[in-house]
Amino acid sequence: MNQEQIIQYLFEKNGKRYNLHKASEECQELGLVLNQYLLKPTKVDEQEIIDEMGDVIIRLEVLKKMFPEDKINERVAYKLSKYQEYIDHEKYNKI
Repeated sequence: MNQEQIIQYLFEKNGKRYNLHKASEECQELGLVLNQYLLKPTKVDEQEIIDEMGDVIIRLEVLKKMFPEDKINERVAYKLSKYQEYIDHEKYNKI
């Protein structure tokens, strides 16, 4: 199976509730590793961040199959336009 087929398999076989749970779990693990990297840099290395990012990306790909793509794209476009406003008006030092 290629990557897309595996993502499709996870989407179809796991069910909505399980897929939501796994996505939540992976996002929390990434958040934890990022916080540890910032607060305790000797405890976490970059590979752990990379590993968790990969896990989150997979679960996001599954989630993308569960919700309307046009609605997701609308939100992304909206948020990026807000960032563009901040950049244009130098509203924040960091976004």
